[in-house]
Amino acid sequence: MDRTEGEGFGNEGSAPGTEGAASPDAGAAGRTEGAPSHGGGAAGRTEGTELGEEGSAPRTEGAASQDAGATGRTQGAVLAEEGSQGGAEDAGDAGLRSAAAVYGLLSSLLRHTQRDMSLTSLATLATLSRTGPRRITDLAAVEGVTQPSVTTLVTNLERAGLVERRSDTADKRVVRVAITDKGADYLAVRRQASIEAFASLIGDLSPAQAAALAAAIPALERLRELDDEKRDPHQPAP
Repeated sequence: MDRTEGEGFGNEGSAPGTEGAASPDAGAAGRTEGAPSHGGGAAGRTEGTELGEEGSAPRTEGAASQDAGATGRTQGAVLAEEGSQGGAEDAGDAGLRSAAAVYGLLSSLLRHTQRDMSLTSLATLATLSRTGPRRITDLAAVEGVTQPSVTTLVTNLERAGLVERRSDTADKRVVRVAITDKGADYLAVRRQASIEAFASLIGDLSPAQAAALAAAIPALERLRELDDEKRDPHQPAP
């Protein structure tokens, strides 16, 4: 009887050991359940990465749009530059054509003028008529010839009665050349003959061409002024 009770107590003592063994199994089960939690975290990170990639896609598309816009602006700048160069070339061509037309008119003018005087002498008379009395040195600079040549030219014109030498009112030592009444009349006759010759040619133009020529009169007059200013920048008042 005593051994049986002792064995019963021995069996009861082993029960806690069995329960202790079950506890490690329960801990392992807990760790196993925790593992899926780690797996869930990894899945969350994977989803976050995918969302990040999806977020970067719009930025990439936006950068591509900016590049396309920059390319469009660059192409627009190139086209604008090409357009401005084309406009400059067109303006240059128009200027050359205008200059050639004016030069052709001047050549025609020379064919319609009398040949009894050199062009330099005629130009000198025109300068004196336009600006008043001038020094020999001034005339040489304006007409683009040497002073000795102008001295000889003025002497010939003086002999013909077309110009005269005058003492400067401010300095008697200074001599100026002035056009005479005879010289002014001679110049007026030459101009009138050329004007009439061109007037007959203008009469043969169509009404539209004549109107276009009339519209260009201010520009032609300005060209004459520019030429005078370039040849004689210190031109005195008449």
